[in-house]
Amino acid sequence: RIEESNVKWVLCDAGSVPQVKQAIAQVPWAVEIMVIGDVDDCTNISEIFEDMVPVKCPNLSEEADLDDPLLILCTSGTTGKSKGAVYTNLQVLAFTIGTSNIPYNEAPAILVLRCTHVLGMLFPIRNLKAGVWSVLMHDITKENIFKAVDQYKPVLAFGFATFLVLLATDPEAKKYDRSSLEVIITGGMVLTEKFYNDMMTLPSVKCVFNGYGMTECAALTTTIDLSGLSQGYKLMPNVPALSCGKLYPNTSMKILDLDNGRGLGPKQQGEIAIASPIMCSGYWKGSAETNSLFQNGWMRTGDLGYYDENGFVYVVDRIKETFKYFNCHISPAEIEEIILHHPSVEEAVVVGVVDPDGGDRIPRAFVVLKQDSQNEAPDVIRTFVDNQVAPYKKLRAVST
Repeated sequence: RIEESNVKWVLCDAGSVPQVKQAIAQVPWAVEIMVIGDVDDCTNISEIFEDMVPVKCPNLSEEADLDDPLLILCTSGTTGKSKGAVYTNLQVLAFTIGTSNIPYNEAPAILVLRCTHVLGMLFPIRNLKAGVWSVLMHDITKENIFKAVDQYKPVLAFGFATFLVLLATDPEAKKYDRSSLEVIITGGMVLTEKFYNDMMTLPSVKCVFNGYGMTECAALTTTIDLSGLSQGYKLMPNVPALSCGKLYPNTSMKILDLDNGRGLGPKQQGEIAIASPIMCSGYWKGSAETNSLFQNGWMRTGDLGYYDENGFVYVVDRIKETFKYFNCHISPAEIEEIILHHPSVEEAVVVGVVDPDGGDRIPRAFVVLKQDSQNEAPDVIRTFVDNQVAPYKKLRAVST
């Protein structure tokens, strides 16, 4: 990323300096490292602001076009090489305006998000405009999350489910005051009913909201009722289990057949394609292959999903995580969700293994049983799943 974007300065925390020095050593030009605090061979950013105070600064204003690049946010690289998603001034402005109808109040909001994440970068900008007090995490660890909630008394927590659930499930969390939390907003993964149930055990939590987005488009769906600007936090009525809500305003979606690319109707699984004013404009120095995902104002997400007749959206899995059995697509996450509903199961993972009969791949489950269910027979779990799925999705083996 440093080489591709021709970086001249890097702003980081003190703990990241060794990694940054290692990275900039690989480029042939000088890169200045700026940190908050005193670190050898780095510029303390506070010195820059101090130097500006007694000196009359020249007029540094410069015209900027709305279509000029403003941010390059790196994708996670979970399904391939990380790419730089380019956001223009207009797209960031559209995000700021488009999310202004989320009914924040003056109470603190804790953002359990890294600034390298799309929402970790964009929501502080949005909150600054809205006058919302944001508590940002310098170092995201469970202890720091617990301490921040205890100290700053946020009413809202916004972040990844894997971090937020620790507030409800980790025994250490009970040592801290969590009673201020009333609203939980999360996304970024397929959520289970167990997550919702766990979060609702927190002392004062009234509602848990889910959403769907990605580095290339921060906000696609939400379960927040946006119909009124001053109603406070309200859940959309009749949100089905496991749905990530309905489309954000001014967002369009279509579901494409995985084999021929044609549009599909309600409750038919395919690749999610989206169009939105807050969608990035493409990848920085992207290849023809990666930029082919953006065509005629639409972006193919690489996510498997569908919508129902009421407009609720469901994200099933990453397409690259799916496999085929006799030309039928199988989603591991879909089967895992069913397994986790079995009362004896603590954790589960499904993988595709080679079919000896030539059907490409067949699903096999690896299961961790609960402590009081160690004697549960694998065939019982297999039957439990097979009774709820199409014939081609039936488990061929269960290992405990």
